[in-house]
Amino acid sequence: MNRRPARPFAAAGVALLLVVGASAVGGPAVADEPDLAVVTWDHDPLRGVSEPSAPVGTGRSCATQLPEIDRAAASPSQRVCFDSLAEALSYVSGDAVPESRLAGADRADLARLVADLNAEPARSAASAGGAAREGATTAAASSMLLGVTWRSTKYRGESEIFWGSGPNGCFRGSTYGFSNLARYLQNNVVSSADSFAGCWGTYYDKYSYAGTKLNCKPSCSTMGGMDNRASSIVYRPKGTLG
Repeated sequence: MNRRPARPFAAAGVALLLVVGASAVGGPAVADEPDLAVVTWDHDPLRGVSEPSAPVGTGRSCATQLPEIDRAAASPSQRVCFDSLAEALSYVSGDAVPESRLAGADRADLARLVADLNAEPARSAASAGGAAREGATTAAASSMLLGVTWRSTKYRGESEIFWGSGPNGCFRGSTYGFSNLARYLQNNVVSSADSFAGCWGTYYDKYSYAGTKLNCKPSCSTMGGMDNRASSIVYRPKGTLG
């Protein structure tokens, strides 16, 4: 039996391939073709994540009086040490601060407490009484807590309270300073710091407010390159940098 030629089928097959090829070249992309468009965005994995709060150091604490730098006759600094931060706060403010008030307190809690102690009613009462309230020994009839430094990062370890006489702190333009921290064995020991009473603190690595400096506006949980290097301190009105 003779076979019939298959040319018509071959020709049809070629035509079909040409049509399919043309569709693949000139037609729209198929549904599962990957999208190669480049998309960029600003991604910060830490955005909106705040540093967790931790209790501040409330153990041994000393209180040092700072004179106003711009006063012609600055009062001499004095330093008194206590077994706890609560006792030191009581000494400076004239208000009895119970240990329980600082139990588990973080930096924000301490700032609120200091704001209360620095408030005008407390200053007026201390000034009128001329002495500490029951259970507290006062530093001065009228005083303001300007700042606190700690010997460890994140406001931990032993602390030093710096205070100034008068009811205004830095709110009315006053500037306070301690030109030689070595005088009371405080040289090169600051690892974190906070400021109050309308002040920002500037920490210098040399005496008499010279050398490398770090501004804390108002606080520094770490001192970076200035860790354990501060040799003098200035408290200036908020918004003023050293």
